[in-house]
Amino acid sequence: AAVVCYLLYIDIATGDEWFLSFAFPAVGALGLIVTAITAVIKYVKRGYWYISSAAVLAVGGYTVLVEFLLYITFGIKTDFPWSFYPLAGCLVIGGALMVIAISKPLRRRVQKKFFI
Repeated sequence: AAVVCYLLYIDIATGDEWFLSFAFPAVGALGLIVTAITAVIKYVKRGYWYISSAAVLAVGGYTVLVEFLLYITFGIKTDFPWSFYPLAGCLVIGGALMVIAISKPLRRRVQKKFFI
């Protein structure tokens, strides 16, 4: 809430019109992601590999959202969108975490190897 209020103050002080079309949705989406992950970690006792996979995939999707909001608000368009690079990395890491979560022998081996 403090970040949203601060960004609203900056928007009003500069006289620009970017708060409702960029800052509020970007900060709101990040707040929802963090709140959802925190709530799931607190109330679910098992399945941390699945939760980690979902968190990484959500961050990858968030990068696409930020680029979309930049395009809508400021008209910034590039030949190849930058958000596909972190999205691809997050898909690989999230997929690997999902495979580890599904495969019990692999999960045990990773936990033993990394002292988890």
